[in-house]
This record gives sequence, C-alpha cells and structure tokens, in this order.
Amino acid sequence: KNELRTSGAHFLAPVLERPGCLLEELHLFCNYIDVPGAKAICKALKTNQHLRFIDLGLNKVRKRGAAYVLEMLAVNKTLETLALKFNYIPDAWAIKIIKQVVDSSQSSVSDIRLA
Repeated sequence: KNELRTSGAHFLAPVLERPGCLLEELHLFCNYIDVPGAKAICKALKTNQHLRFIDLGLNKVRKRGAAYVLEMLAVNKTLETLALKFNYIPDAWAIKIIKQVVDSSQSSVSDIRLA
C-alpha cells in the first residue's frame, strides 16, 4: 500500500506512456485512485506495449472508470492480467469488461479479477 492517490496516478501515467517503459507488472492495490486517476492510467495503457499485469484493486474506479477500462482494452494488445476487485464497479459494467475481452480478437487478457 503506497497511497499513490489520483495525483500520483497523474505522475505515473506519462512514465507508462513512454516508449522506453519496460515495466511488466504494476501493483496499485489500495492506493486511493479514483476515476480521474483511472482515466490517466487507462489512457497511458492505450499506448504502453510492455505491461502484462495491472492490479487496480480496492480503489475507487467505479462505473465511470470502468468506461475508461473498456476504452483501453479495445486497443491494448499486451495486458494479460487485469485485477479490478473491490472498485464499486456495477455488475453490468463488469459484464461489459468481460465481453470486451472475450469478443476482441486482439486482446491478450486471459485473467480478469473483478470479484
């Protein structure tokens, strides 16, 4: 637990966007990241080509943040594990996330942790 918060997510996002970022795992469980922070991280993961695992569990991603996750999953081709447990994501949005992964021929996600 680092208490990165949303402000920290905004500092981390540009690092994840850099072509030279070789980070493969990112553990952000219980870091008080809310919707704007999730938006920044998801935007960065649209271009990141190395991250394989991200744990955003026990934050405050919520329904609006889930929409940013969906956008990111539509273009990210390297993420294999996505952990979003305990984020106040409604069931309907959790289903949308799962459907995005299952229906996408380009997705490499094989492990989704939502509950």
